Amino acid sequence: MRAVDCTPEHAATVADILVAADLRGVHSHGVNRLEMYVGEVRNGEVDPRVRPEVTSETPAIACVDGRNGLGMVVGRYCMELATEKAQTMGVGWVVARGSNHYGIAGYYAMMAAERGLVGMSYTNTSPISFPTRAAQHVLGTNPIAVAAPSTDPKDPFVLDMATTTVALGKVEIRDREERQCPPGWGADKAGRPSTDPKEVLGGGGLLYLGGEEETGGYKGYGLAMMVELFSAILSGADYAAKIPPWRRVAEALHHLYTRAANLGQCFVALNPALFAGGFNERMGDLMHQMRSLPHVDPALPVLVPGDPEKVMEEKYKKEGIAFHVNLVDALQRLAADLRVDPLPLRDAFAGDLSLDRSAVSDDGRGGVGVTNFAEQRKRKRQIDARVIRSSLDIRAKTSVVKPLTQPKEFNFATAYRARPTRFLSPEEREQQELESRTQFRANPLPVHTSSSSTTSAPIFKRPPTEPQSPMLHTTARLGKKRRLEAPSVENNTQHHHNNNNTASDAGGGKRHKCAPRPFQLMTDLRGQQTREALERARLEERRREEELRRFHARPLPEGDAFRPAPSTAPLTRPKPYPLRTEDRGHVKQESLARRLEGERRREAELRRFNARPLPDGDAFQPAPSAAPLTDPKPFPLRTEERGVEKVLTLQHSLAAAAEQDKENRQFKALPLPTDAPFKPRPSTRPLTELDEFNLQSDSRAAQRAAFEERMRAKEAAEAEARRQAQLAREREEEREVRRLRERLVHRARPIPLSVYQPMQALPSAKALTEPASPCLGLKRRKQADSFQRS
Repeated sequence: MRAVDCTPEHAATVADILVAADLRGVHSHGVNRLEMYVGEVRNGEVDPRVRPEVTSETPAIACVDGRNGLGMVVGRYCMELATEKAQTMGVGWVVARGSNHYGIAGYYAMMAAERGLVGMSYTNTSPISFPTRAAQHVLGTNPIAVAAPSTDPKDPFVLDMATTTVALGKVEIRDREERQCPPGWGADKAGRPSTDPKEVLGGGGLLYLGGEEETGGYKGYGLAMMVELFSAILSGADYAAKIPPWRRVAEALHHLYTRAANLGQCFVALNPALFAGGFNERMGDLMHQMRSLPHVDPALPVLVPGDPEKVMEEKYKKEGIAFHVNLVDALQRLAADLRVDPLPLRDAFAGDLSLDRSAVSDDGRGGVGVTNFAEQRKRKRQIDARVIRSSLDIRAKTSVVKPLTQPKEFNFATAYRARPTRFLSPEEREQQELESRTQFRANPLPVHTSSSSTTSAPIFKRPPTEPQSPMLHTTARLGKKRRLEAPSVENNTQHHHNNNNTASDAGGGKRHKCAPRPFQLMTDLRGQQTREALERARLEERRREEELRRFHARPLPEGDAFRPAPSTAPLTRPKPYPLRTEDRGHVKQESLARRLEGERRREAELRRFNARPLPDGDAFQPAPSAAPLTDPKPFPLRTEERGVEKVLTLQHSLAAAAEQDKENRQFKALPLPTDAPFKPRPSTRPLTELDEFNLQSDSRAAQRAAFEERMRAKEAAEAEARRQAQLAREREEEREVRRLRERLVHRARPIPLSVYQPMQALPSAKALTEPASPCLGLKRRKQADSFQRS
């Protein structure tokens, strides 16, 4: 990183995080990413020297602008700021925008855990994953990291996971090792599941946790949306499809990758001491309970998040980090390209080559050096590859079948080099045409015009329209209706007056006649409000015109005007590259200019006005019509008849109401009831019988049971397939071990007969040896026996 103009502090930060990722066994985010970071800095997509700055801040939260710097520098700065706020306020929440890829998310969560805090880290990434039911990848892996301290400072809880099945770096490792991906990792360009890493990296994408929708892939999709909320939506960074695609995917889709990523990230730190006490003890007890659970397989203990990484970290600290030979070659090529010292390597032939099948079993990661057997097998592959490259004699004796070279497209830098625009846009062409046209020149004033009359004639301004009440037909009908109702109202008034007099004579009181009131129409109120609003608008318009006519002079500036000092340095004169593309560009520009000139001529021809010639002969004069003028007649509206009927109905109803009111005033006592009291009759219907409920949940339960049965059968088939694959791998490993041991056994060459003659045994003429008893101890035993008898 120092070789690409990175500051020493930033280079040390990048090195620390990359090595931490490799130590924890996360090789997908270790030095495997170094080539990507160097390429981004070289292409100007990342600024390696800027420092992040805080745009808004409170005692507990902050928003940081990464300024398109290195994502690892932005991540460490934000988490340090979050931990400082958590130690003082109890919680620290920092979001960042304008950042880039920041390595493993667990590194920043562990920064808080080392200080006794609960740490969380989220980030969105370039679109590489397919949402559920989607045929286009618009979201990234969007990792989630949570770390918490426990009773043992060296044994924290660390959850570092992507919302996809795996991270993209694991697919890259599979591609480097030329191995297939397991099912459920990725998909091709059309969103169909695929196990070929080249299809996944060449325009395809990853699948979220759970895989497809039937197996719960929508849950991983929901977690990815949550990460977008916390990291990008809160910080104002780019999100989803607005983020430029990952470089390898962009090249596969023939897209240009020239603008900044502008990723969003979120860092949270919590002080558990401000909650319930004893957090570390409870966390340690929870982890101990999980590890103490009974094992399904005695060889596979129950783990908690972070245990495999701790084992790898302890192993690599003792034995060193094991890299794949293809990754080592890529790093050596990068070092040679940057003209820096290559990566120091240990002797590949040191150590024992024996393979121990009783070693710790694989943890399912598929990484380098996870188990002794897997590590030794990869070590054997590295040794074989280096032996083949190191000696011609060994290469001749060893039968190595190399795969065919896969052709790849050239990655020219000219695809990303910015060239000046040499043709005009439609707006610029229109502007040039307007400037090239002849300017308008007014005709001179006539001679008879008086020189003293310099002022123009006053402009006639029409007075504003006075608002008037609309001529509605309802007003005419209302007047006609009132004229019809006038006699009936007087009769009713007289009738009521007589009744009132009678009642007043009987009761001694006195009542007055009810005078009819005019109708309160809303049109009158709206008309008055409209007139008032128009009057206010007219006054406001008059005030604005007076304000605009008033002249306001600007104050003169104080002091001398600023005069920049002329620069004495000569201007930089860039020289164009002698590229073949420039010649093709000139040809293309000339053809484009000819086509634009033809279009301009056609447009000018279309804009030219061609008047039609005047017709010859007399003009057409229509003959006058002898038909009489139309005499408009009033419309026979049904509403008039309905209005008269309504008035008559209203009069009858008023008369009936008055008659009923008169009858109600006369007291009439009700007779006493003589009927027998009501007794309810007993029911003769049978009692209701309860039927069993036909619940839809029963049918759904049956369907669910059938679905679970199918899923169990499918899982059993998959387990059997995995077992068969495991057996096949073991048999293949045994065959490899057997072949290796056969190659390691020394076989002597036969003795050439041309140099050494074989020896021949000749028959002997001596007589055969006659065997005689040696009499070993026989006399001593006989003497002992005779002595005992005596």
